[in-house]
Amino acid sequence: MSFDPFGQLARLIPEARLHQLIRLAMVAILAAFLIHRATQYRIYYLKPLWLVETLLFVILIAAFLLRSAPCNRSSGIREIIIPLVGSALPFALLLSPPAEMVTGNRTLLLGALWWMTAA
Repeated sequence: MSFDPFGQLARLIPEARLHQLIRLAMVAILAAFLIHRATQYRIYYLKPLWLVETLLFVILIAAFLLRSAPCNRSSGIREIIIPLVGSALPFALLLSPPAEMVTGNRTLLLGALWWMTAA
């Protein structure tokens, strides 16, 4: 038995409708993250870093709004779970607080922020 959650759901819900539901759910989730990011503007030392990180959410929302129906469907852990975890990790890092070692040393903090902005 292969890992195919979309195929199992497609037996209950038509594929076109399922694609729409997934796109709408992702837009709603990303919009919530975008609203959360907008409330964090005042706590950032470097506004360009905040802008770049926030722009990631705007780009993903646009991608899900403009996406067409896929030609083939991914199945299996290698094609679904690994990319899903890999794409979620950067956002998990954005939501976690920075280390005390970095925030306690202003020079190190500003150096890290400038390095992240330049990268």
